[in-house]
Amino acid sequence: MPMPPLIKFLNVSLYKDQKFGINGIGFDVQKRRKYLFTLPSPEKLQTLLGLIEGRFRPDSGVVHRYEKVFIQSDRLLLGEKVYDKNAGNFLKLTEQHFFFDDKRRVKQNFLLDLKARHIRHFPIYKLRGEDRLKFALLALTFQETGLILVSELLQTDLESDLKNHLFRLIRGTRCALCLFKVEGQEDEQLDELLEEISVERIDLL
Repeated sequence: MPMPPLIKFLNVSLYKDQKFGINGIGFDVQKRRKYLFTLPSPEKLQTLLGLIEGRFRPDSGVVHRYEKVFIQSDRLLLGEKVYDKNAGNFLKLTEQHFFFDDKRRVKQNFLLDLKARHIRHFPIYKLRGEDRLKFALLALTFQETGLILVSELLQTDLESDLKNHLFRLIRGTRCALCLFKVEGQEDEQLDELLEEISVERIDLL
């Protein structure tokens, strides 16, 4: 018997008469699967993210969550939400090991690779620029269960080390992963990566 999806949208609409609204959409997000969503505008993308994150409720239709799924969104980690917690505590650096890319990994090695050991000493809200990007990448990489949402990182002009880490995250995470882009947003390197791995494409145009 197939496992129920983490999240299921059934004919969901919100603000359907507005330019930022969505109308009658439906899809499933399954455990450990990877998805690429394409939307016609940044405004509609933000509305969809708010529904998936549980910050918005639909005007019509149903959003099912079949279990208490842990969701992390890069746009919240990068600044839409204020985090008072210390970065090291948030990243649970006292727990040295985690599973990534089907292997037991050491968190400190990832901090070293990103030249990010210093961020563990700071409150998250004080992290700016590249340090905030590194924090978000590490938080998503260290996540072992649930659902990861990536939108802002795909729209950011990342330096090569950070982009390589993002691609490693996309390839290696054990979590369900949803990537989001706006129609016309092109990235040849990302397209090549997505051709190599199993990604379901969902066009909401």
